[in-house]
Amino acid sequence: METKRKKKILIVEDELVIANDIRGFLSDENYEIISIVLTGEDAINLARQNKPDLIIMDILLHGDMNGIEAAEEISKTRKIPIIFVSAYSHEEIVKQILSDINYKYILKPFQAFELIDKVNLLLER
Repeated sequence: METKRKKKILIVEDELVIANDIRGFLSDENYEIISIVLTGEDAINLARQNKPDLIIMDILLHGDMNGIEAAEEISKTRKIPIIFVSAYSHEEIVKQILSDINYKYILKPFQAFELIDKVNLLLER
């Protein structure tokens, strides 16, 4: 019998309580969590090294780069679906995110099922 490879997810979130909640939600759904990182720069490096199937990323991060800038940099080398999770809901930013078919957006606070539904949709489970 052929075993199905677990889908790999990178979490980019500077609030560790939220990051650990996300990790728990996704682990319960049998996804492999590559890592939790706090900065856009680390997200770019890990995305290049580990080739995740999906990234969950906050918009406002530690460091010099926000989540949207990190996503744009990552997409220059590889198209990876990204779910942005943020308390930040400025209309222009949300329009920019949703203009890319590989991006989804969830407003914090969110329920586990909202995140799982978007993850499953992007990974076509």
